[in-house]
Formats: sequence, structure tokens, C-alpha cells
Amino acid sequence: MRGKLLASLFLLIVVVSCKKDKLPKFTLPPISQSGANTMGFIVDGRVWQNYGRRCTMMGGCNDNTLTAYYTDRYETPSFSLKGAATEAGNGIDEHFQLQVEFSKGLGIYLSDSLRAPTYGYPINSLIFENQRTRTYYGSSLKNPSKITITKLDTVAHIVSGTFEGTLYQIDDSTKSIKITDGRFDITYMK
Repeated sequence: MRGKLLASLFLLIVVVSCKKDKLPKFTLPPISQSGANTMGFIVDGRVWQNYGRRCTMMGGCNDNTLTAYYTDRYETPSFSLKGAATEAGNGIDEHFQLQVEFSKGLGIYLSDSLRAPTYGYPINSLIFENQRTRTYYGSSLKNPSKITITKLDTVAHIVSGTFEGTLYQIDDSTKSIKITDGRFDITYMK
């Protein structure tokens, strides 16, 4: 009897530990300009948000937080926003990056020119990576992504805006994903 009880308990522990976590129902954050540290968008019909923890051999385990950097040390001030979603129990390991060079302050920026040296992405880019499948998508010159900067506060370190675009697979330009309803409201580091 005791052996059966221990075997049942062991089996229960194994089943529970292998169970995939149920994902929360994601919703887009509101469009705001207060430095709320939010970002979200719709990719091919599903809401994407920063989510989960990522564990690596070198870096240990860390929460997927948004990171944003602004620099005005170069000829043109630039901004980079990075986010990650890792849902290891559900087989998702995705990264997103938005890069924009400010030439006119607030306004609309299109991915319409290349930076040299380039890694296949134009200036003012959206980049989406699926780390599990090693699939990379980026903005292209043939169908420019649109990034709109609605607030840039260099005193409070807030940058806010919206974005959208069709991103093309780097290795096969016949494949693409569509990003819509993108929004961000970030307190950045300098």
C-alpha cells in the first residue's frame, strides 16, 4: 500500500512539473505619453506583449523587461527600444526591437534608407525575431514601416509613439508578418 502511494505521489509530481503554464489573455496597453513603460502590438492577428522570464547559460534567469536607450552623441539623435516575450512552457521565445533616428523630432519616420554598414535592416526599423525557429523579420525599403513619435521629453526621459509595418523574413523575402496597432510609452536610459 505504501509503495503504491509513493508511486502515485511521484507520478503526480512529474505530471504537475511538466504541465505548461496557461498564458494570460494579452490586451494592448492604452496609448499614453506618461512614461508608463508599456509596449504592445498585434502580430499576424495576435496581441504581443513583453512577457515571461528568459534563462540562458551565461546570463541566468531574468524577467523580460523593456529596455530603451536614447543617444544624441552622433550626428542624428537615435532611439532603440527592445522587448522580449518568453513563454518557455509554451514554446515561445520572441524578441522585438524598434529603432528610429530622429532627424526632425516629433513626427512620422519611414524605413526608407539604409545605414552603412547595414545588417539587412534600414534606418527606422522594426525587427521581430523568433529565437526557437531562428527566424528573423525586419522592415524593408520596398514596403516601409511607419514609426510615429508623439512625445520626446529629454528632461523626463520619455519617448512615446505608435508603429506598424509589414516585416519580411531576412532569409526568404517572400515570407512576411504584419505588425499593426503598435504603441509604446517608455522611460528611456541615456
